Amino acid sequence: MQNSGLGNAVNPLLSLCDSDVYSIPMVIMIGWRGEPGVKDEPQHIKQGKIQIKLLETMNIPYEIISGDDEKFKIKISSIV
Repeated sequence: MQNSGLGNAVNPLLSLCDSDVYSIPMVIMIGWRGEPGVKDEPQHIKQGKIQIKLLETMNIPYEIISGDDEKFKIKISSIV
């Protein structure tokens, strides 16, 4: 999903994934529009700044995988 969709999905994700509610395991791939240090459209800047804090607040483990990340297989395996 695009990271702006993460903001829209907060309540459903907290209900479905949280261990105190339904505890349904999920792997979610989120594009990082507005990533700090990367030029993007102005409407994506705020969501890009708060993306990591939002995932941490929701207790959702994450890995950052860039286009040239040679360790992407290891990172994906650690999440799955």
